[in-house]
Amino acid sequence: MWAEVLTAAVAWLTVVCLLLARVPKPPGLLDSPLDMEQTEDSER
Repeated sequence: MWAEVLTAAVAWLTVVCLLLARVPKPPGLLDSPLDMEQTEDSER
């Protein structure tokens, strides 16, 4: 029982992470990538 639940949860999280990795970074949802981009821009 628990093996199936854990396997399904891991598979679902993997799919979600892959989808998030494919989507361009939304400006309002994730603040840390934007902060990283701003620091990279300021270093140039």
